[in-house]
Amino acid sequence: MLKYLSDDCNHILYYLICKIIELGYLPKQWKEATVFPIAKLKPFNCELSNSRPITLLETTRKALISLLNHRLATILKDNNVLKANQFAGLPKQSTFEPIRIMNEVIQDSIDNNNELWILSQDMGKAYDRVNIFQLKKVMDRIKIPNDFSSLILELFKDRKNQVITAYGKTAPYDVLTGIDQGECIYYDPLLAEIDKQQLGYNISCISKSVVQEEGVINQQNVSIMAYMDDTQWITDEKSKLEKMLYIADTFYRLNDIQINKEKSELMMRTTTEKRKYSHNYNDKISIKFGREEINIKAKHPHEPMRILGVYFNIEHDGNYLMFKIKNEIDHLVNLMYKKKITDKHILYIFNRIIISRVEYWSQVMALSKTQTEALIIPFRRMFKNKLKFARSAPNAILDNPYIYGYRDFYDNQLQAKITDFCIQLNDNGLLGKVTEIRLKSLQDQLWTSRPLIEKLPYNRVPHTRKNNYILNMLLLCYDNNISLENLDNNTFPSIKGGKIPLEDVVDNAYYSKHRERLREKNILFLDQIISGDKSRLLLWKEILIKAYIPISSQRKEAKWYTDIRNFITTDSIHLRHSISHLFDARVDNVEEARSYDISKKNRSLIAFYNSQYNSVVIGKIQEIDETQRPVIKHFNIDMSQCTDTHTYTGRNQKNWTYGKSAKIRPKSTDITNQHI
Repeated sequence: MLKYLSDDCNHILYYLICKIIELGYLPKQWKEATVFPIAKLKPFNCELSNSRPITLLETTRKALISLLNHRLATILKDNNVLKANQFAGLPKQSTFEPIRIMNEVIQDSIDNNNELWILSQDMGKAYDRVNIFQLKKVMDRIKIPNDFSSLILELFKDRKNQVITAYGKTAPYDVLTGIDQGECIYYDPLLAEIDKQQLGYNISCISKSVVQEEGVINQQNVSIMAYMDDTQWITDEKSKLEKMLYIADTFYRLNDIQINKEKSELMMRTTTEKRKYSHNYNDKISIKFGREEINIKAKHPHEPMRILGVYFNIEHDGNYLMFKIKNEIDHLVNLMYKKKITDKHILYIFNRIIISRVEYWSQVMALSKTQTEALIIPFRRMFKNKLKFARSAPNAILDNPYIYGYRDFYDNQLQAKITDFCIQLNDNGLLGKVTEIRLKSLQDQLWTSRPLIEKLPYNRVPHTRKNNYILNMLLLCYDNNISLENLDNNTFPSIKGGKIPLEDVVDNAYYSKHRERLREKNILFLDQIISGDKSRLLLWKEILIKAYIPISSQRKEAKWYTDIRNFITTDSIHLRHSISHLFDARVDNVEEARSYDISKKNRSLIAFYNSQYNSVVIGKIQEIDETQRPVIKHFNIDMSQCTDTHTYTGRNQKNWTYGKSAKIRPKSTDITNQHI
């Protein structure tokens, strides 16, 4: 209505708004509102709880509040004033972020076999029970100017409402508490305190820059997801969940906020052994919610829980989603079959209703071409029937934009999901941090040297990760020739430590089979398992003495080693020409050898020149013989057999047998003695 005011009226309205802001007073009529109760889907039964009351406000008042809210929200967003995970009321934030963060939290717990607790609480009349005195405290906490907060509080003082009924309006009544929905930052103190306690679920990964070195741990704590009055408490232990609920309950009691504790929903994942959960999901769980104790049954691993209109389950499968989409399409198709409507009506319902609903429900699930084709069959059949076409009529008639402009299911998914995925990758807030950690975690789990946004290690998502949203989206991009550019090599660096990644030499079957064993041994590059001159495969015992390979009791050749020997060698020793030809430099990786622990025993370290081999021998005194000459234990390098150091002992300098020890009596004039 305000858009169509004349220039004179606009000047009057501008003058009125300026005076209200200057003086801090509101017109009396602005404090009078009308409430219209909208019936819920269930029967009314003369109970107000079965209706949704909508307050109709003065249009000019709403324009003023919109102006104030826009300016305040911009400041809060730019300066990160609200610290907790709130995603409503601020610019450029919506359900987009919490839905994707929740999806990545669930997926992380599956990938790492972590325990996960998600409790969704039911808040009754959240905005109707806001205490005005406490609202003033909240605004003072974030240092909102007094003039601004006084004007906001003036909106909620001395108010009167009337209710529209079938028999006219009721008599005006005083509004004692509460605010008009969507105009407060009331719950920020609670959410900020929960976030400060770090009681939530930790999404973490080990990020390596060099495969032979220790990685750096990156982690992000996610404790709560809040959008308006829709709140989920997230943690990895029951005790932590009860601590969060205790803090929340004290806040609710202080501010007289009603929580329907018995209506809370719990989604809980325990650790699995051989794909079996340690919890019986038919049993109820007792949880302390503040002063009370509630008995609640956790959702079955395949049972969905609705969060912000999207359905999640602990198994992270899409069976329920496919079932719901199919039922929705079948329901609308059956309704349209019986109606006398034109083809334009049908197209409008499909493009504006069906497509929009499916796009929102499936925003964290990538549907395949086969799935979308199967879902759309009933609609196409009905559409052709309405047009008096045969079922065998080409689908191209519907797809042609010059005829009907029918939106293809799969093409719409490509456009919507890839756009949303790029927004997720470039997010600068909590979602961006979580996505970064998840990408690095997946890179570590898949054991690939290059960031996943640059290259996937396979052209098909493994069955064990078929519901992984990030992997499916990356594959969807690559399948449609959409490349992602890594703009920050510091955030997503390639792992160094060799020239030729092992995954580029072997096939997918080998790498999928032995990925976990290679990851345990920190072997990522071909350079790590071949000799310095790039001519042969290292012996198994030579690989075991690498400094970065965990020390274990295993001495028998591992299966991954024997399999790769068949891949890259001609005679179980020497490399194939096609493999050795990949390398230019012939540089030995001497620094990879595990060093001798000279501090293990308190003995003297000595060095002497050995003229036979034209080198300095460094060792530790083992004993003093009867002639008072020291017998030392030392290392010597034999380049003819390997690139690593070996221990030699022996009393005869001429006895240099490979793989054996040597003890030498040096001349006294050749000894340099140092106590360690």
